[in-house]
Amino acid sequence: MRAKDRYAAIERELRLHGKANVNWLAKALGTSVISIRRDLNVLQERGVAKRVHGGAVFVGDPLRPQSVPHTGPNHSGADAQGAGVFAERSPKRDEEIIGLIVPGAAYYYAGVIAGAEEMANSLGFRLVLAVSGYSGERERKQVERLIEIGAKGLIIAPSVHASEDGTTYDLLSGLNIPAVLMERNADLQRLDVVYSDHAVGAAEGLKHLADLGHMGAALVAGAHSPTTPGLASGFERAQKWFHPERCRIFLVPSVLWDEERTKQLHDALDWCLAHGTTAVLVHSDEMALLFAQIAVARGLRIPADLSIVAYDDEIAALADPPLDAVSPPKREVGRQAVKLCSERLEAGAAAPPRHIGLLPQYIHRRSTAPPQQG
Repeated sequence: MRAKDRYAAIERELRLHGKANVNWLAKALGTSVISIRRDLNVLQERGVAKRVHGGAVFVGDPLRPQSVPHTGPNHSGADAQGAGVFAERSPKRDEEIIGLIVPGAAYYYAGVIAGAEEMANSLGFRLVLAVSGYSGERERKQVERLIEIGAKGLIIAPSVHASEDGTTYDLLSGLNIPAVLMERNADLQRLDVVYSDHAVGAAEGLKHLADLGHMGAALVAGAHSPTTPGLASGFERAQKWFHPERCRIFLVPSVLWDEERTKQLHDALDWCLAHGTTAVLVHSDEMALLFAQIAVARGLRIPADLSIVAYDDEIAALADPPLDAVSPPKREVGRQAVKLCSERLEAGAAAPPRHIGLLPQYIHRRSTAPPQQG
């Protein structure tokens, strides 16, 4: 995330909560503590924040986001690469708030936030952002906080699926304002949902590998990622295109440089080499880059010896070679979630819930090729 996008994300957090902790911001934005401290110094110089021990407090009214001017030629009110900035809003709904709760403001959700803000601006709503850091307790407190400040509707990507912990979902089902789930399943609960169809995305990536002639494929994904169940479902669908003994799912720890994670990635590569599996779908981009680095360090050529497809397409193009990727429609998820929330406000509770699934796109680069013969 670029510095100006971090400033906007930090300012949103300060405006919503009145204060922010350095360590938590670093984790939520996927950057270093040193970078966050520098960002807070910049915001202090701008008169937005005041530095205190361990973080900063907001200077002003924390409930009213202000417009942040663009510095580039795009004046649409959203930044495709970052968390977006506030643009001029239609006056007809200047005080109607839609709350947006996401696990993090960086990486995957930066695009979602940008799309949500773009649609909110076009419809005349004021979007208020909260970041949960994958904490169920924090996200439920944020639901209560957003209702307290007068949110007319909520959009939320809960920290886990309902099958793992239904507490947040039960809370949302009992609200007297519309709640739209984003990038999560609803199970049996009657809630509006907008999601990227990760099962279709995984299957499309694997179909590309099968069409190239690969006889086996592996899926490498985070053990606790909310995206993994959908990917696993798509992988199961796709196994019919491969030799079953050359297919396997590897679930590894989520911490990027964790020693156990690195060991398990080596183990996954060992298994592929032993079973003649020459293609791998890897979630996330960070994991894909690490897996590719391990493969190259062990003397494999990409794509001559091993084809790799990343899932997310946030930084896959920066690898060497640039990685093919499956790209979920992150920005459109945010746009459609706000649109659905707005329509629910107009239609009322009597209208049936809707589940809107959006299809990911396969991006061709230079990390896949037909397997070498012999």
